[in-house]
Amino acid sequence: MKLLSKQDRVRALIEDAMPFLQLEMEKGKNAVDSERTLLFMKSRLENIAQSLLAGTAIKDERYKGSMGRLVVDTWPLNHPLGAKITTIEYEFYRL
Repeated sequence: MKLLSKQDRVRALIEDAMPFLQLEMEKGKNAVDSERTLLFMKSRLENIAQSLLAGTAIKDERYKGSMGRLVVDTWPLNHPLGAKITTIEYEFYRL
């Protein structure tokens, strides 16, 4: 059994979360957050995945914790997508 590198693990977490994020975006007004916020999160996750794939994981400190703060401050407690997003962000900044 092959062990995943930390970068591969974060990319796998992103791949797992993206369909859930897309489903949330499709809910429209019933989504857990605004379209603008969900689009920001989608864009941020895509940027993280691309930087990991390219081997240039630049950890822009301006964004550190930004998605996690949105989730913790405004989303319902224990929201499954929120847990995925905060885990991704945490693991990415630990690389």
